[in-house]
Amino acid sequence: MIGTAFALQFRGTAITRLNQHAERSKTMQSGRGPIPTLTTLAMLLSVAAFALAEEKTEMLFHAGVGQRSSLMDIEKILAKRYPDLELNFSFKGSGYFIADIERSKEGDLYMPGEEFYLLQALERGYADPYDPVKDSPAYFMTVIITPKGNPAKITKIADFARPGVKVSLGNPQACAIGIWHEKTFKKAGIFEQVQKNQVHSAKCIAEVATAVQQKVADASIIWATTAVLYLKDIDIIPIEP
Repeated sequence: MIGTAFALQFRGTAITRLNQHAERSKTMQSGRGPIPTLTTLAMLLSVAAFALAEEKTEMLFHAGVGQRSSLMDIEKILAKRYPDLELNFSFKGSGYFIADIERSKEGDLYMPGEEFYLLQALERGYADPYDPVKDSPAYFMTVIITPKGNPAKITKIADFARPGVKVSLGNPQACAIGIWHEKTFKKAGIFEQVQKNQVHSAKCIAEVATAVQQKVADASIIWATTAVLYLKDIDIIPIEP
């Protein structure tokens, strides 16, 4: 499982091949295996198998910015094992990919941060069909983050609704974490209160983390894989089941 085991909430992410309509020939599905403890290996083999099957030396990989750290590790391994293969990443908030793909008609692999965005690509015919069980190589874990020292004394989800707490939320139209923010706070029955505490709207998960890092916000929720990149400036709090 990607990330550190801080929280007990999970979201799946899938990797699939982009289908460029008639511009591409035979299709081959990419993304084999829900292998939590072997995520890097599974994705490595998927990318390599796809490239070899398509006789490609260069591939464009559209991926949510929340996967950057893990995918860059995979890129290093691929570069050593397959020196003739050039893997180019396009990292951004998952909500921007559909417009990007529609405009450019370019891309080989697609890995948004939330299934919602993958289904959009499927509906438009831009991605090969996928099996949500077999083709989900990783599960995100969410954690609460605060500025170092946790000045607002945030310890649980309910604290986000406290008067005076400054919250950074992702835009659900732009990034996967924004969808998860809305789901989490609605499930807790505090979404309207949290919205009143919102002081920052982010277009991608990195903007959420930066808002907390720079003390613009007292707290937010992000993927654990992103949180560990900011450990120097933030505190990480497990989310209670």
